[in-house]
Amino acid sequence: MTKKFRFTYIGAVKRWLFALWGVALLLGGCLVQRTAPPPPRDISLSELVALYQTRRAAIPAFKALLSMTAPFPRQGRQTVHATWRSQSGHTDVRGMHFLGQTLFHLAASEGGGSLSFPSTGETIVLDQAGREAERTGPFDALDLIAWVNGAGVPDIPGTATPALAKNGEWMLSVTHADGSRAAHFIERTHFDVVRAESFGPTGQQRATLWFGDYRDIGPIRFPFSIVGDAKGNRVEMKFKEVIPIVPGTQ
Repeated sequence: MTKKFRFTYIGAVKRWLFALWGVALLLGGCLVQRTAPPPPRDISLSELVALYQTRRAAIPAFKALLSMTAPFPRQGRQTVHATWRSQSGHTDVRGMHFLGQTLFHLAASEGGGSLSFPSTGETIVLDQAGREAERTGPFDALDLIAWVNGAGVPDIPGTATPALAKNGEWMLSVTHADGSRAAHFIERTHFDVVRAESFGPTGQQRATLWFGDYRDIGPIRFPFSIVGDAKGNRVEMKFKEVIPIVPGTQ
């Protein structure tokens, strides 16, 4: 093979490879489906209430792993790893120190519970009536627990009075029989709650919560990012894993 022929041959191969690469890029661009985000949907108040009630009924028992950044009585604000378990009306949350020791243990059921700190021997009794005075723990425990266990889905019992405002940002207001109220700001694709504000019977604001990174978990959509703020006590939770608990298993 002469030197001239070799250079001509190599040049032809390079041009052929370059052309093949260009065709591949062109075909790849044609095959990629560029789908626009789904348009906002409309829904009536009765349909929205029925949707949320159906979602609430479908929420399974679950266990989860997460990281939690929150203020603590002795240690100050820090990030800890935690486990969360919600089953049969009971909630068990354990925050772990980076060395594997239990930093706090929260055990709660409907209407009450306790928050303990093994390192100090301190235990805080939580009850529904006195929850607004309980600001010594890492969060306004009962409110936050209810929102996490409810996967960010509004609680609308038959005794509550809902109202839907569609001016700009959609807001579902739910007034309960005891006079307390919650305002839910929702997006219009899946009608997931992105922000919620809770108020006591006298109108005082209890907490603001933000929900994001919704993912399909079994029959529901679960927010893997939850941030709560109650009178300056800010709690940030990032879920790493959420697993539905099959009845009859641990």
